[in-house]
Order: sequence, then C-alpha cells, then structure tokens
Amino acid sequence: SIDSVGGTLGSAGPCLIRNDDTPALGVMRFDSADIQVLLGQGRLASVVLHEMLHVVGFGTVWTDKGVLDTVTNGADARYTGLLARQACRDFNGGAMVCANTVPVHSADGDGSRYSHWRENVFANELMTPFLGNGATPFSATTIGSLEDLGYEVSYETAHPFTLPGTAALRAEAAAPQIELGEPMQPRFKLDGAGRLTPYRPRR
Repeated sequence: SIDSVGGTLGSAGPCLIRNDDTPALGVMRFDSADIQVLLGQGRLASVVLHEMLHVVGFGTVWTDKGVLDTVTNGADARYTGLLARQACRDFNGGAMVCANTVPVHSADGDGSRYSHWRENVFANELMTPFLGNGATPFSATTIGSLEDLGYEVSYETAHPFTLPGTAALRAEAAAPQIELGEPMQPRFKLDGAGRLTPYRPRR
C-alpha cells in the first residue's frame, strides 16, 4: 500500500548498477489500491512498462551517463543524448522542439522532475510523469533514449506518436492527472573489479 486510489501509482528504479553505469538489478512497486482500477481501465500494462523503463535506466542513470543537463537552467532541464534527439526530430514531429535537446520535466518535485519527458510538451507519451486519459504511446524518442544508454533497440516497435499541438496540450492539462511515482535511485554499484560499493552519482 502506498496511498489511496488515484494517488501515486508506483515507483521503480535500479538498485544496483554496473561499472559502466548500466543497471544490473532493479525493483518495481505498485500501489495495491490502484491495481484493480488500472486493470479495469486497461491501463495497468502501460503503468508497468513505464516503471520497467525506469528500472533499466530511463531517468535514473541519465546523470551518470552524461545525457542530462540541469546545470545550464534547472527550471528548463534538457536531455542531450543524440539518438533520442534524432528520433524526436525524425519520427515524432519534433524538428523545432528537439532541434538541439529534448525537453525534460523540470517541475512538480523530486518524483517528477529530471526523470521524465516534459509533460507540457509530450502530453500523453508513456514516459511523462503523469498518467492521462487514453493511450500512452511508447515513442521513438523513448526508444532512442534507451539506445543512448547502450541498449540494442528496434525502432519498429515504436507506437505512432506526434508531438501534440497547443490545443491538444490544453485539453491534456485540463484532464485529471495521476502521478506515476518517484523513480528510485541506485543504492549500490559494482566497481571495475566486481566489488559492491555504495552508489554515488557522477557529476
């Protein structure tokens, strides 16, 4: 149990990362109060996939991998990985939005900021911090971010997704929003000799 129905749905992240900063072991937790509701709505699979991606490193090892810029402007954080930027431009209609970087959510506290795509840009995409109504597409931008982390990927598995226009974003903002949960940070790291050491994020 985390809270009542409709609060925080869950949280997840790696608890052990390798010397190259890729996750080796992770954990997911889901609020028991929300499971039946999500099943009934047909949205549980999307919530699980969202948390799975945090386990494998989406938003949880970005600092260590050097693809997150919060220094230039912490209120306007940016993802700098090349392949997600290219996918956003080439597949998701983000030629202007992702010309140089991908906007990262920079508000709403530790559970949302610096670990998701920006809500008021990506709206209902799978890896924004809030679960909206309707479909939650697994976009090519998100797949590109996994390739940036070193995974072998297939862009053919991406769902159709185009960055929404202003009217669509206003409608999404007006809909009830449910927070998907705070990504968990790693607790341990394997050093070059395979020894278990306390995790300290790279800066």
